[in-house]
Amino acid sequence: MGSDEKEYLELEEYQETSFERTLKRTNLPLKEPMLPLIHKADSVKDLERDKLTALDYLISGIIPVVPCKVFGEDLAYTYIGRPAYRELTEPVCFILKPEPELLQNIFLFDTGAYYGDRYRRIIDEGLDIDLFRIPADRESVIRFIECYYGTNENYLLSHSVNVNEFSERESEEEFAYLLLEHIRTFNDLDFDERCRTLENILRTPISLQTYLQGIILPRTLRENEKVAPFCDKNSGNIDIMTYDDIAEYTTPVDRNNAVDEILFRYYQEKGYISYEV
Repeated sequence: MGSDEKEYLELEEYQETSFERTLKRTNLPLKEPMLPLIHKADSVKDLERDKLTALDYLISGIIPVVPCKVFGEDLAYTYIGRPAYRELTEPVCFILKPEPELLQNIFLFDTGAYYGDRYRRIIDEGLDIDLFRIPADRESVIRFIECYYGTNENYLLSHSVNVNEFSERESEEEFAYLLLEHIRTFNDLDFDERCRTLENILRTPISLQTYLQGIILPRTLRENEKVAPFCDKNSGNIDIMTYDDIAEYTTPVDRNNAVDEILFRYYQEKGYISYEV
């Protein structure tokens, strides 16, 4: 790494955080279902960055680990429930089963934004990013969403609630909680939806054959000669949904919004949430 380049963060082994201590004190039964993991990819080749595309994933059957400019190792990024990555031209949304082995490193916001100093007005430089982690298991994820948001619906809409579980905190817990609240409510153009989304980082590739629950893709990609056999073969095993990327959704913004709407309707139909979009 050159002398002018920023040092990588370290993806360290999880150690108990103040958020975990708060969650341990909650005794309410878990009511919300565990949301799937979401990975979004473009079906259009980015010639400048030479990234793999969703078509590559569908052909290989793998969402691979790739070099990460934040942690300096090969990783795969997913998000709990939300299709947060919106800077895509022809988005494909992979809906993944949240099996225990896929829950590996869970942060409470976008680690890339932290690394890029986009939280600089809120978090002092040098504050340990590992303060903003919870255990990588279903119970902790569900409990955090219920404690901080109340319901999956509120989490998906970024509506936090003031609940009793967070009303009595030790000073360290209060400090970390208030910083997180500032991040989630601060109106800054440097932020995007990932700052309000639980991020799950994997060191292992994801097998679509094993973990794919559903997929949302452009209709033209669904009809692609390399993709159609995959969809036809798996139509009884996974939920396949499409959006019209030719006549109806003609801009990247429209297409990303279409993915959001289709995914949220899917959640309502499957019982993950109770409201209708």
